[in-house]
Amino acid sequence: MISPQATSLSVASAARSKVVFVTGLAAEPTTGSRTRAFHTIRALCDLGCRVHNAYLIQKAMATPQLDALARLSGRFTHSSTVEVNFNDPGVIWLSDLWSVKALEAGLDCVERLTASGAGWHVVVDLSDVLFDDAKSKGGPDENGHEEIRTLESGLLRAADVCVWVSEKEKNRAIELYGVDPEKTRVIASFHESPQVGTIAQFGARRAAVCMAGSTHPHNKRAIDIGVTRLWPKIFACTPTAELHVFGSGTDQIIIQPPSPDPCWSGIRVVGEVESFIGSLSEYRVHMVPTVSGVGVKTKVFDSFVAGTPIVATPAALEGTELEPCDAVFVSASASALARRTRELLTDQSAWTRAHVQALELSTPYRDFRRFRDTVRAVLLAPNQAVRHASAREHREPRATPGRQKTSLATTIFVGTHHKTGTVLAKGIFEGLADKRGLRFLNVSRGTPVVGRWDILFDAHSRLDVCSLGVPLLGVHLIRDPRMVVVSAALYHMHASEKWLQQPRPEFGGLTYQQKIRSLGSDRERFLFEMDCSALAINGMVQWVAKSYPWCMNVKLEDLMTDDGMKAYTKMFRHLGLEGDMLTDALEVAYTKSVFNPSHPDSPHIRSRKVEAWQSYFDEPLHAAFREKFGDACERLGYT
Repeated sequence: MISPQATSLSVASAARSKVVFVTGLAAEPTTGSRTRAFHTIRALCDLGCRVHNAYLIQKAMATPQLDALARLSGRFTHSSTVEVNFNDPGVIWLSDLWSVKALEAGLDCVERLTASGAGWHVVVDLSDVLFDDAKSKGGPDENGHEEIRTLESGLLRAADVCVWVSEKEKNRAIELYGVDPEKTRVIASFHESPQVGTIAQFGARRAAVCMAGSTHPHNKRAIDIGVTRLWPKIFACTPTAELHVFGSGTDQIIIQPPSPDPCWSGIRVVGEVESFIGSLSEYRVHMVPTVSGVGVKTKVFDSFVAGTPIVATPAALEGTELEPCDAVFVSASASALARRTRELLTDQSAWTRAHVQALELSTPYRDFRRFRDTVRAVLLAPNQAVRHASAREHREPRATPGRQKTSLATTIFVGTHHKTGTVLAKGIFEGLADKRGLRFLNVSRGTPVVGRWDILFDAHSRLDVCSLGVPLLGVHLIRDPRMVVVSAALYHMHASEKWLQQPRPEFGGLTYQQKIRSLGSDRERFLFEMDCSALAINGMVQWVAKSYPWCMNVKLEDLMTDDGMKAYTKMFRHLGLEGDMLTDALEVAYTKSVFNPSHPDSPHIRSRKVEAWQSYFDEPLHAAFREKFGDACERLGYT
């Protein structure tokens, strides 16, 4: 806890020394987001600020640590209502906005503040983006998603500084909402260390696994997976081990054994504990089988501070920069997670390596001075927001998709070739047009361009764009030509497109599909396809050679693996899409992309491996390709 004495770490001005710290509920450190809020308040007090924690939602709850902070520091007060003098400017800092109700109340608060015209400095901490959380399994319907995104967008646009818990989470918000990167800051959460000498070693810890959670739907889902899918596999090889579940409200969880298997006798529901990190430090392994939500960053780093290795699903680490290592075993496989858990339970040397690394990973997160300095940087940031009148504008629901009539300042051209992402590109830009009421014209079959259009799509990139006489911004999708050959040959073997079923004189009356099926090997099919795909491959090379300054050449391989949405963001920004238009474009692109876990299988997608051609091309086939296409790969930027 901080000292009641004043410090010398003053902030820039008297106005910045007054902070109204607004949270959804009281910033009592009982959850991850409230613990983050509590320590931020501590840091602000330590910097010499006068801080008042006001709650947006009134709820009867004990606040012993907030009360203790108020007693220790004459600079801190808290109350269950947001009743402040808005005409006396300072900093308004919003955090722990964990629900739609809290978001609405937070945005109303900012609007009231704006109306005062007193020149407040607005800070918004939306770590754990609620929109992403809602989009995860178990979230609200699409109307609910839209409402959340509108509220969050309004708050972020109103803010002078937008705060995130990690670079990864910050970049996700920039991509999702088009937030100005210049007004973003990262404040990695602070985690209090246990008292010296209380971090036990292997032999002094329970030969047990713990799962730390709560009754939040995402946590309950993780606990269910841990109990039903992981624990039986762990117990089968370590029958003396136990599984303990603890955390807020977990005493209300009733575990129903699905069978009479003796493994269920090893499960114990502990319920709420006095010290979260202290409890984590009693166990050899922390199991984090999260499958939905936006990760459990606080629990993960609390575990490191306790020196307790974790076994986790990929979703558990959402929003962090963590990579798999001794202290962090990551897998989507229940069997792999169970094997690593058994190893950490029984192998002292393996556990010790992981324990030491966990403590090393926690070092920056245990440094309160470092944390306080990042908070201070936010206070010193310049006022950058366009005045906050835009906040209410972004709260209004947009028109029904397909009915809102808007237009783009510059016409967009989208060009592809056969097997270079035609279905993906058409789906994305047609979907964006439907969502935003844009005028979309498919010119692939020679449809004339008459009148004003927002998006022109050409599946063969044959449109004489220079004859249009209008300014353009464009993207042209290309693909490794060897993969074009492989993908086309395998696709044409089974696809049901009409042109594949029509008899062809050049094939002796056989259809294209019958001809390629009649060939005796993949090598023969690929050689045959080289002739038939020549139009697409040569078309790619010829378009790229034109070097249109307004057109960006985009590799399909980059889009297929762009789960961080960086390539998509770069492409859409080249096309002049910003703000909500960019947000919508990214959302549609994610929905249509193969890296989206919910993306349906498609006959157009033969492989999600971007270099699958390497499994088929041997040196003779390479030689045949080079003889026909020369340096096409190099000219397109492939090696």
